[in-house]
Amino acid sequence: MDFDAMLYRQLKPGNEFDPLIPKTTCKSTSLGNGQTDFSIIKMAEIIKNYHWQTEKVGKVLQGSSLESNVLAIKDFAYSHFQYKADAEEQMLRTPACSWYTRATGIDCKSYSILASCLLTNMGITHSIRKIKQAGFSPEEWTHVYVIVPKNQTDLKQGYYTVDGTLKTNHEPAY
Repeated sequence: MDFDAMLYRQLKPGNEFDPLIPKTTCKSTSLGNGQTDFSIIKMAEIIKNYHWQTEKVGKVLQGSSLESNVLAIKDFAYSHFQYKADAEEQMLRTPACSWYTRATGIDCKSYSILASCLLTNMGITHSIRKIKQAGFSPEEWTHVYVIVPKNQTDLKQGYYTVDGTLKTNHEPAY
């Protein structure tokens, strides 16, 4: 199944965001080898070190409520970044690198980094969730996305999702 073709979307131009995101060369750096838990640890390090790259975009997207902020981030990411699954070589992109490569595509990890950086700049509590998908290598962790508690202190009271593979605020089956 060609997930990239299935998830292809027409992107918005995004010219208004160009001056808000730092320029980058997207130079690759090896972060080491590991499974999904290793990737999530490295994602957290990228978020901590590079969330500043989305500070100006976050100010533009910031709304008056938690829900409006999450929906604005979701719409920004989905409308301006093509989805493309990583091949064998796993890529963790900074937000600036994701912007630079947005037309060719970024995977779920880079989407989650981008969303997490924006949420961090807005002071919104969130987590990265990893899942196993029944229809695709069900024994392996194959996907990540961001969840945002609706009341910011208790996940049991519901949450929003920011997932680069879905246009709507639904959670994929896992």
